[in-house]
Amino acid sequence: MFIVVLSAFVLMSLVGNTLVILTVLTNKPMQTTLNYLMVNLAVADMVFALSILITYIILPFITLPEGQTGRFLCTAVTGGTLGWVGAAESILCLVYIAVERYCAIIHPLRQRGRFTRRRLKIFVVVGWIFALLFSFPDFLHVKNYHADLRLCISNGTLDYAHISVKVHSLSWLILAGIVPVSIMVYLYSRVVRHLWFKSFRNLEASRRAALRYRKQVTITLIAVSVIYAVCWIPNLTNYLMEYWSEAMPWMDKTSIVMLTFNCCVNPVLYSMRMKSFREHLRDMLCCKKSGQARVQTAEMRTLASPNKATRRINP
Repeated sequence: MFIVVLSAFVLMSLVGNTLVILTVLTNKPMQTTLNYLMVNLAVADMVFALSILITYIILPFITLPEGQTGRFLCTAVTGGTLGWVGAAESILCLVYIAVERYCAIIHPLRQRGRFTRRRLKIFVVVGWIFALLFSFPDFLHVKNYHADLRLCISNGTLDYAHISVKVHSLSWLILAGIVPVSIMVYLYSRVVRHLWFKSFRNLEASRRAALRYRKQVTITLIAVSVIYAVCWIPNLTNYLMEYWSEAMPWMDKTSIVMLTFNCCVNPVLYSMRMKSFREHLRDMLCCKKSGQARVQTAEMRTLASPNKATRRINP
């Protein structure tokens, strides 16, 4: 049952996030700062899904070579380390999306020129480098392959190895859980206060449409962030307890299912909540282009960001 559920979520993640990437890259009106960040988030989720596929779905049905080769494969490929890289980049991307939304809505004039294509590319490159460096200790933590169990098990017999894992688990709880969730709560609370509780009177029809569009996008992104927190905080807490006190055995498989669900749910949310994305996705799947959808998306971009800079990619 465990493998069946994971397989379904992994398939949904790979297919859904691929469709997100293709929808944005093949439709010029969709190529905005926010949507490019969603593409990067989709790539990170796919990396995590592939790690789950290798570690929990494929590995139990194959036999790795023992010795140094098996130890290398466990440490670098099948031990789940690549999943940590994708998770770290996903976290950075969610925080960057929250910052972008905060600047676009609270300080639209100050945002001018901040989110350019060049800076977006720099963020993506630096983000993946940081994700690799942040997950690097896990590559150094040697894992041995046990043919009888068909599992990669950490070699925690050495004192320094055990200490490094304790530090690693604590740093992940703080830097991947407490800090990013706190940042997103603060930024989105300011955005919600501005959009829902600030008085907007005598607005033109175009500005009312822009306000509705911003609210719709904000609700979607808050849902993505909440699902991330709900799915990741229990796993990070259990990871910390495993090396600092005593882990909850029932939480191991449950947390893996929750993490895999987190990496497959975003495309579903985009399709349900974002009309422009849904229309472009439908047109792409039907191999046709919708002029009405392109015009609508272009209008939303103009309305959402009236102070457009020359080199800026507008939301």
